[in-house]
Amino acid sequence: MPEQHVGQRPPSYAQEPLYNTQDTTLLSTLGIQKIENPKGFDVLNLHSFAFCPGAEQSVVLRTLSSDPFIYWGGKLDSYRGSMGYLQSSTISYWYETYRADDNIKDGIPTLLSLEEIEELKGEVTDKTGAKLDEAWVRAQRAKQEPDIQKIEHYLRNKEVAKVPDLDDVQDYPVYDTCLYWRVL
Repeated sequence: MPEQHVGQRPPSYAQEPLYNTQDTTLLSTLGIQKIENPKGFDVLNLHSFAFCPGAEQSVVLRTLSSDPFIYWGGKLDSYRGSMGYLQSSTISYWYETYRADDNIKDGIPTLLSLEEIEELKGEVTDKTGAKLDEAWVRAQRAKQEPDIQKIEHYLRNKEVAKVPDLDDVQDYPVYDTCLYWRVL
């Protein structure tokens, strides 16, 4: 559709640190240029369509910093911040913790969110045995605040639609994703 308005197809790029030769060939046949990681962030701008389902937190945050016109990826509208309660399971931090009933010598930590740690109040420790209390939770929230502000900034003047899950497709490539776009 964009080529109908400007007379040519806009450039398309793909960045993934683990592309192999077959991936590169497929992308090329689709008219998509492979870009070495992390140079893909340099081509993002206000007119970009960023497709990031399942991307790591650092990739999502760096992508949102460029304020792309369209973003397709994990839910962003449930983070904790000044706009209210906002904490996404796609991007949220999960901490290796041990509960009182866990056997630390097994070396298998439990992954808990800050909310879960806060609810357990002192029943959770890190791998050194230090208790993770309310002060620790507050410190972690303070560390997250700049990231939350990036997300809040991106969500301003955006519309959102939940992408239907493709249940009949193997590996659920766009499961639980949303499409965000700038309101004109």
